Amino acid sequence: GLPKNASKETVPNDFASYDPATRILSLDRLDEKSIRGFPTFKDFSSHNERSSENKPWRSFEIATSTIGNNLTWHQVQEQSNPTTPTAERICPENWHVPNQRELALMYSRVTSKWSGIWSLPNHFSRTHFSFSKSSANPDDFTRRPGFSVAASGTVYYLLNGGEGGGVRCVKDVVK
Repeated sequence: GLPKNASKETVPNDFASYDPATRILSLDRLDEKSIRGFPTFKDFSSHNERSSENKPWRSFEIATSTIGNNLTWHQVQEQSNPTTPTAERICPENWHVPNQRELALMYSRVTSKWSGIWSLPNHFSRTHFSFSKSSANPDDFTRRPGFSVAASGTVYYLLNGGEGGGVRCVKDVVK
């Protein structure tokens, strides 16, 4: 957000802002190429960090509570497919499991402003890691399957496989 001739001392405006009263994270200053071209009110299909589904929407609301505990990353994936019956989905209607970038934004912008947001041992994303598939079985995501934020919001990391946790769902906000 700075002109090319800005002095080195000029501090740019942050591209993201979080309102703790509404629990909405807004990305009004983020470049168009970094925004998903559409809001979604359903779960994402299976995707990796390179997918267009891994981009955030302009604004999204963060759920007040977590869902699940002691679920595996694979269970979260199975319960968040667009084809999963609504009653069996992990997130309520119109909400979705955050993609990797939404989870990273939550981790970087909300941690210190909302105590208790990271109450589970792991908070999983919907995004799988593109280099985790085995060559023998392209559907095998047992090694380094996806992304998570650890309890207390202290670590954003790539899972090893087998960790337990849950989800803090998000919902795209259309202004």
